[in-house]
Amino acid sequence: MVCGTVGDLDEAVTEVWGEMPDPKARRDLADPAAARKTLDGARAQLAEPGHVPPSPHQRAGAPGASGAHHGMSDHGDDMAGGGGMEMPAGLAMAERTEDRDGLKLDQLHLTLGPLLSEWPTGLVLRIAVQGDVIQQARGETVGGTGDGSFWEEPSERARRGEPVTCGEVARRTAAHRLDSLGRLLEVAGWPAAAGSARWLRDDLLGGLPAALAAPRLGRLVRHVGRSRVLSQMTAGLGQASDGDVRARYRRWLDDAVRAVVSLDGPESRGVVRASFARPGVPPGAVLETIEQLVVGTELGVARLIVASIDPDLDDPRIAARHG
Repeated sequence: MVCGTVGDLDEAVTEVWGEMPDPKARRDLADPAAARKTLDGARAQLAEPGHVPPSPHQRAGAPGASGAHHGMSDHGDDMAGGGGMEMPAGLAMAERTEDRDGLKLDQLHLTLGPLLSEWPTGLVLRIAVQGDVIQQARGETVGGTGDGSFWEEPSERARRGEPVTCGEVARRTAAHRLDSLGRLLEVAGWPAAAGSARWLRDDLLGGLPAALAAPRLGRLVRHVGRSRVLSQMTAGLGQASDGDVRARYRRWLDDAVRAVVSLDGPESRGVVRASFARPGVPPGAVLETIEQLVVGTELGVARLIVASIDPDLDDPRIAARHG
C-alpha cells in the first residue's frame, strides 16, 4: 500500500516493490475515504487460487526475494569517487583503506533510506562503513510535501490567529511524542512497548478522552522510564546540545504527560503554550548533526541516534539537501 503522494520517492518505492517476492499486490491510495475498498480489493486479489499477480511497477533488473536489501541499497560511487565491480544483489565490491589503527580493512559504501523500517521517511544517509564502524556520512532528503508538518498543524493555525483549542494542540503533541517513542523502542528491540506507544498514539488521534488516556500513558511511562536495560543501552549515545539518546526519549515521556493533562484545555486564539514546543536539535541543523553523531558508531547505534532525533522532513525549517 502506497499512501499519499509519492512525488520524487517513486524510484525508491518502485525499488522496494521490485525486491518483494511474489505473490504480491500493489495499491496506490491517495484518498483516505477509499482505504477500506482498496484494501479489500488487494486482499481479494491475493486470495485467488494460484494467483501470482503481475508486477507492472517492477523495474528492470530488480533483485528478487533472494537479493532483497531490506532498505539498504548500494551507491558505490558516492563518497569514494568510483563505482567498481558489482557484487550479487547489487552490492559493490568493498574497497580497502586504512582504519584508525593503520590496518587495511574493507570499506563498504551503503545508503540507508529513504524507505527503511523504523526510519524517517525521506531521509537518505550515505555512509562508508569500515569493519562495523561508520567512517563517513552524508545526509540528504527525498520527498516531502512542503505543506508543513502534520504534527505542528494545530499550532500553525493558532499562530495564524485561527481559533484553536489548547486541547487540539495538546492531543497532536502527545501523539507526536508517542510516534517518536514507538520508533525508537522498535529500533531498540522492544516491540511490545513500541506497540503500546503506537496504540495509544492512534487512540489519541482518534479522540480518546483524557480520563482514559492518562492511566494508559502512566503505565507506559512507568514501564519505559524504569527500564534499566533501555537506560544503559542509550546513555551517552548521540550526545548533542539537547542531551543524549536517553535524555531525548525521557523528555518525550515528560512532554506526553504534560500534553495529556491539557487535553481538555480551553480555546485560545493565536496562543500556543511554550511547554508544547519540542526542544531538540534545531531543524536547520538536523542533517549536519546526524552526520556528525553517527560517524565513529556502529550501524545499530547509528539507528538509535537517528531514531532519537526523529527529524520531521515535512517541517519547512529543515533545509532540503538533495544528492
